[in-house]
Amino acid sequence: MKDIIVHIPKVEQWDSVMKRLEKEGFKWASGRKPTEFNPMESQSSLPAPMQELLKGADCDISQESFCVSAEVERRVLKFCSREDSEKYDSDTPILSVKQFLAKKSFPKAKPSIEDLIIHIPEKKLWNSVMEKLEKLEVGVVWGSGNKPTEKCYWDEEEMKENACVNVGLTPPPGFEFLKSSVPENLLLYDEKSYFEKTFPSIPIIPAKEFLAEKFSISKKKASTGKKVALKKGKRTSASFKVGDKVKSIEGDEEGGVVSGVPGMPEYDAKPFISASEGFTLEDGRWRHRKDWEKVS
Repeated sequence: MKDIIVHIPKVEQWDSVMKRLEKEGFKWASGRKPTEFNPMESQSSLPAPMQELLKGADCDISQESFCVSAEVERRVLKFCSREDSEKYDSDTPILSVKQFLAKKSFPKAKPSIEDLIIHIPEKKLWNSVMEKLEKLEVGVVWGSGNKPTEKCYWDEEEMKENACVNVGLTPPPGFEFLKSSVPENLLLYDEKSYFEKTFPSIPIIPAKEFLAEKFSISKKKASTGKKVALKKGKRTSASFKVGDKVKSIEGDEEGGVVSGVPGMPEYDAKPFISASEGFTLEDGRWRHRKDWEKVS
């Protein structure tokens, strides 16, 4: 079954939709159960890190336009406006509450893998590691929705010989609540020193060792024995990295420095549907990449 978006224009329809989603095993990106958080009312009940992430975000949604995006295989919920859904996720069907409640069942969530950190000191090894990760039946995917081989972060500043990837979400301090809702097949990247300092108890495996060993789904996890189809992320006109100086293409607001991008656990916690299309600035603002450009 494909992902779905449910249009919920009336407050009195909320409870019935959330109870059904909770029964099917869905959770908000914050880790909360569907019935434990109502973004239509207030975000004040969210954990402090999540409240900080949402500061400055363009996510004000009118009651009549309110929608919930349900990523079926990952069992993750995000909220969105009907307008954004039609603009940025046009391939996903938008259901009325009546249509959603009439659905008989949802397929089981896809299997996941154990936590793994891989050190990739050479670019040629990066490509080999990405190819192997892409072949794992759990469907490893970047936070942007792209397959491993569709993104290369090895050449980024401070990465190169220090490059590491984390397969299986290990949230940084303060974001532990993400572990219960974000899929463990999510692929993240950062420099080696970050992982050594932040997660000293998790061993870092050299890329050559990873490539030589046979890795598959953990024995503790249920296996379907089938390859999982991935939903390819939508591409935009520009791609930024942390530290880039950027400015508005229209020149209608002050520029700034990029502080968060898809693929970072802090960023991927954002619970609104267009998050994969944007970035955050150091002052807390969230913006769409299509409206901004890098300052040369």
